[in-house]
Amino acid sequence: MRRLVVVLALLFVAAPGPAQAAPAAQVPSDGEVAALGDFGHTMLGVRADARAERLLAANGATIVAPDLHIWRLPSGTAQRLIPRLRRQGALRFAEPDRPVARSSHLPGADPLAAPPIGWHLYRIGADRAEPPGPGVPLTIVDSGLDMNHMEFRTRPNTTVLNEQQVELTSDEYHGTIVASTAAAPIDNLGAVGVYPQAALQAFDLWFLSESLIVQGISRATAARAGVINLSLGGDEPSRAMYEAIVNAFGRGSIVVAAAGNERLREDPPVYPAGFPHVLTVGSTDARDRPSQFSSSSPAVDLAAPGEQIPWQHPTDPATYQTVNGTSFSAPQVAAATAWVWTARPGIEKTQLFDLMRRSTRDVAPAGFDRRTGFGILDIPTALRRALPPIDPMEPNDDVDHVKAHGIFRAAARPLTAPGRRRASLTARVHSAEDPDDVYRFWVPARGEVTAVVKPTADVSVAAWAVGTRSVYERGRAKARDLLSASTRRGGRTETVRIENTRDRGFYAYLDVFPAKGARSSRYSLQLSSRALP
Repeated sequence: MRRLVVVLALLFVAAPGPAQAAPAAQVPSDGEVAALGDFGHTMLGVRADARAERLLAANGATIVAPDLHIWRLPSGTAQRLIPRLRRQGALRFAEPDRPVARSSHLPGADPLAAPPIGWHLYRIGADRAEPPGPGVPLTIVDSGLDMNHMEFRTRPNTTVLNEQQVELTSDEYHGTIVASTAAAPIDNLGAVGVYPQAALQAFDLWFLSESLIVQGISRATAARAGVINLSLGGDEPSRAMYEAIVNAFGRGSIVVAAAGNERLREDPPVYPAGFPHVLTVGSTDARDRPSQFSSSSPAVDLAAPGEQIPWQHPTDPATYQTVNGTSFSAPQVAAATAWVWTARPGIEKTQLFDLMRRSTRDVAPAGFDRRTGFGILDIPTALRRALPPIDPMEPNDDVDHVKAHGIFRAAARPLTAPGRRRASLTARVHSAEDPDDVYRFWVPARGEVTAVVKPTADVSVAAWAVGTRSVYERGRAKARDLLSASTRRGGRTETVRIENTRDRGFYAYLDVFPAKGARSSRYSLQLSSRALP
């Protein structure tokens, strides 16, 4: 009885909070399968199983993300195939292919009135530094780029990743305006982008759905590590999009997303802006105030101007218009990130991510806030500020980030292994951007492992058995798989111990995450093992 009480207490303190943005990868119930019929198409995530993938291809499915084995097919076909895939053990998740919206707002009323046309470039310091030549690629995943536009017709270092279909309407021209805001060249025509010489890539979302966004992220990731801009979003988290973003980040890319324009419309969560490992960008006006429409969220990292942003009419040099929205704040940050990365080669992705957030110009209210994050983009500061330390082994937010054949094909390197009994590292966690750090470690036969975590703010620590599907398990699975846990208030040292009285060793998972109510923490971890007496 006493042991049961202790386990239940550990379960109570070890569970991560319910605000986790990442949707779980789970096999749908019969009711969820039936609900797929409300949508025209469905995305299926399957395991690396040749038989399952042949079945999908034979039934008209199209591959969306080859690395992640995510397919798109008509929902009726998906409903018919899901029971068979479940029986084969090949299905990881199923979800509807939902439409999403671009994060643009209302057209500016008087494009040639004050403030001056290019005011936004001066608010982010683009005038106080010389951009480098083309380097790290900047990919715009959006509606098509008009390659006949006077700004892009002869622009060098411009690549399309698929066919571009463009019409001069507010929605269809969105991608061209985003690309112009980021990288319009210096050519005595129209606007000037934040990084005019950028190596620009474009992927056309010729229909605006989650599956095509996943395909665009996947295509950009496969081409080369770089910066990917997503000026779009929806209010439902997509597992497929989350996996595509984690895969991109794991392979060295930075994803930048618009925070959304929903603050005056009940301010719902917006995805992909709300996912971890996404640089989320809010909008400010010419007086450095948060734009009224700009969505608020604990996931907002920084802000950039998003009102009265100019764009050149495609054929008439005398005609300009302006646009408002976080859609046009995000590409400024994306372009600046590619600029800084090119100018500071060799920077590691977690360093760059933190650098862009921490080198901002703080605005009222002081410190972090849900409207502007850490402040307004400041390019000169990002170019000269000392690099933050690397956050090792990212992304490692859950078990499927670090085990073999999860999101990644290969398992993450374990901290300890047979013959390697000690390990130490310094890392950080953040409730919105890096909610968990999950590590593999070896528990030797007839041995004991001790993990000591010394944080700068409150964290919790839990150890999980090798069969754990997720550190967010619930109910019986948690009771079975949770090995040990520790939560002590006041930023005190956390210690967990795992005993193995069996004759065989095994791998387990260690999870470090911010305690309830804590936002972020740095910590040192020391792991050691010894033989049982």
